Amino acid sequence: MNAPRMVKCIAGLVSIREAEVEKLTASLARQESVRARFHRNLHAMQALFDAAGGAPARAVPPTLLHNQAGYRLAMLDMMQAHRTALRAHEEHMQVERQLLAATAARCEMWRRELRKRERRLDAARERGEQRSQDELAAQAWIRSRA
Repeated sequence: MNAPRMVKCIAGLVSIREAEVEKLTASLARQESVRARFHRNLHAMQALFDAAGGAPARAVPPTLLHNQAGYRLAMLDMMQAHRTALRAHEEHMQVERQLLAATAARCEMWRRELRKRERRLDAARERGEQRSQDELAAQAWIRSRA
């Protein structure tokens, strides 16, 4: 494969890798917003749990106290399920971050290779142009002597 075609192929590969990096970055941003939502929901549930546990200001029927205890228990279960889901989500995010880092490293490696090949191609073109200029100068010098 000739050098210009190789450079074009590597440039295409770099653009594909950059698209992968952008896609993973966008995915991580979406996952970060979900993580923030998990934290907001947990904070809101904790506030509801705390509000439901306050000491009553007046005498409360036992049925209402039992209902309140059931509500607090349900909130505890829901908060625990939310924390478990949040941990799983954060683990998934960590895997995705590692994938993003590896993909970005591969992209950067191909970017460096592309720059190296482009420099080589430019140097070869410049050598060819210099050779042509030297030939023209030599011909002009020979003609001027004749």
